[in-house]
Amino acid sequence: EAKAVAALKHPNIVTIHSVEEVDGVHFITMELVEGQTLTEILRAGGLSLARFLEIAIPLVDAVSYAHARGITHRDLKPANIMVDREQRPKVLDFGLAKLWFSPTPDVEETVLAATQITEAGHILGTAAYMSPEQVTGADVGGWSDIFSLGIIFYELLSGARPFCGEYPAEIMHNIVNAPAPRLPSLPDALGDVIDHCLRKTPSERFASADELRDALQMLAGTSATTAMVEPVVSSPEARTAFDRGDWESAYREFHTIDGQRDLSPDELEMLGTCASWLNEFDECTQTWERAYAGYAKTGRNIAAARLALELVGLYVVKNADTVAGGWQKRAERLLQNEPDCLERGLLLRRQTVVALGKCDFTRAWELNRQCAEIADHFGDLDLQTVALHDRGQILIARGDVAEGMGLVDEAMTSAVSGEVNPATLGNLYCRTMVVCRSLADFKRVREWSEAAWRWCETYTASGYRGVCRIHSAETMRHLGLWTDAERAVRNACTDFEKSGLNGHAGEAFNEFGELSLRKGDYRAAENAFQRAHEFGYDPVPGLPLLRLAQGRGEAARQTIQRALSESPEDRLRRAKLLTATVTIALANSDLSFAEVAANELSDISKEFDCQCFRAHALLGQGAVKLEQGNNEDATPALREAWSIFNELGFSYDAARARTILATAYLGVGNDEDARLQLTAACKTFSELGADPDLMIASELIDKSK
Repeated sequence: EAKAVAALKHPNIVTIHSVEEVDGVHFITMELVEGQTLTEILRAGGLSLARFLEIAIPLVDAVSYAHARGITHRDLKPANIMVDREQRPKVLDFGLAKLWFSPTPDVEETVLAATQITEAGHILGTAAYMSPEQVTGADVGGWSDIFSLGIIFYELLSGARPFCGEYPAEIMHNIVNAPAPRLPSLPDALGDVIDHCLRKTPSERFASADELRDALQMLAGTSATTAMVEPVVSSPEARTAFDRGDWESAYREFHTIDGQRDLSPDELEMLGTCASWLNEFDECTQTWERAYAGYAKTGRNIAAARLALELVGLYVVKNADTVAGGWQKRAERLLQNEPDCLERGLLLRRQTVVALGKCDFTRAWELNRQCAEIADHFGDLDLQTVALHDRGQILIARGDVAEGMGLVDEAMTSAVSGEVNPATLGNLYCRTMVVCRSLADFKRVREWSEAAWRWCETYTASGYRGVCRIHSAETMRHLGLWTDAERAVRNACTDFEKSGLNGHAGEAFNEFGELSLRKGDYRAAENAFQRAHEFGYDPVPGLPLLRLAQGRGEAARQTIQRALSESPEDRLRRAKLLTATVTIALANSDLSFAEVAANELSDISKEFDCQCFRAHALLGQGAVKLEQGNNEDATPALREAWSIFNELGFSYDAARARTILATAYLGVGNDEDARLQLTAACKTFSELGADPDLMIASELIDKSK
């Protein structure tokens, strides 16, 4: 150590006075530095930006000085940096220093000594602050110190390291493979500096410590940076709780701090995140709006744009589409003149969703391609996974179901393997359920739903748990588990009504209405569909089917035709509506409309290769033939419909198909087969509690005797 550093004379490097030997024991005498190490300073939390620059610039200058003399420190970390009483940083402990070139002839002995401990393939340093090349045993040089400085800077500003793990091996794996999460609260230029330091490939980092120092000095001269004096994060307790997903503890810590001083924008952002996980969505909205204002006030456009996009999502779920559109326009304006950044990818993703909702598949595909490029460029696994999922949804909407579902499943596999953060994982679960439900692929829904439920149980305070209940309730309804379905959806209604997420609340009440309708509890169904409508959810096809059950056939026809006219391009939504359209048209003796609807449903089932749609189409086509008096012609289609429903495990739909098939048998005098079908149907309806259908089937049994 003495030989490597004794010749260094710099105000920010500890001074070596002499090298001594007494009785065979070697030691050095060095400058006494009175003060604290950065490790001790960091116990109070992250530094303000102004204080950070006061430490970072002279620190980098010291490293640059050492590099100019051929010395790589190789063990830069907060414990090896002290701040003296005059608040000057001092670099200590060059015990692992490497001489990577020889500036003068008289350091030959030092070079020889250094090479004895730096053979290729040896790993030296402190795990949490190593560069990728130190971990892998590759060539080490000044570029390695720059990476270590990036880790130190990240920790100085956040109170946490960018690469974490329970064991050193896990930390080193993440250093080599995992991208460093961007600190949301920093001025964009400073965030870029840290990102530049932490590039995995040495050639992509700053070319020298001089270049890094110049970048920091340029930042120090900007008013947006020097004006910032608040801590980037708060106490270590709040950040530690936040990082481990302990939302309740972090929420309490941030509120405690808020009672002592104003929270900084980054703290407000984290508090808003905690509130969202705890179903306090009104507080989340208000807190994120405050964080946005703080970012915008100090010119941090990229961070402000990120918050604007978060608010878009919140207002969409609240069914406040106009407000959501305003926030999206604000994000677009903020990013208009900014360089490429991850937030631009998030904006493209939001634009992709809008285009897909309008069935503009060409635009959605192009926006998704651009989003994926940005995700790949920044190595962001969350955005990469979301973009892959979106690509699958676009393919499915275009009719490429097999390829699209393959991408959706691939994205979900990446998500459940722990590659994305909890919020992204929760959103992907919900979106996968929506995709599967639109295709009536309830086998897939059941499989992913079980995985979703296990995940949601680990976040019992989370709103995602309620969303999972909606998806699970519909799945259980189709699979004949009505008692479990009712319990799940009642809880979901309560959760989302309380949370203020109108979109999810409307969906939950609609599902409760669908279940109540089948059970014959028309008053409960009426109330549920009314609540769904109040929350901004269009309760079709359930409401028109309720009107039909109430004897209001014309009202049912008008409502279902209105819904069909509003979905001319969305083939999957039309399929759901067409199943009810056939029933309503037949009840109104409009055989031609019923036949057209059944045939369109058949076409959609072929387009999307959906067995459930095919079964409903066959059921409708058979029912039309029955009304036309063609009982024998109706029988094959009705038998096939029953067979498909039975294979899918859709007990209620299979029992309905049995009832209609029995009607066809009765029409041709085959009373025995009719009784067999009706007896089985009555048993299913009785077990489910489907009283209206049980009554119809029971009356038909009497006719068959």
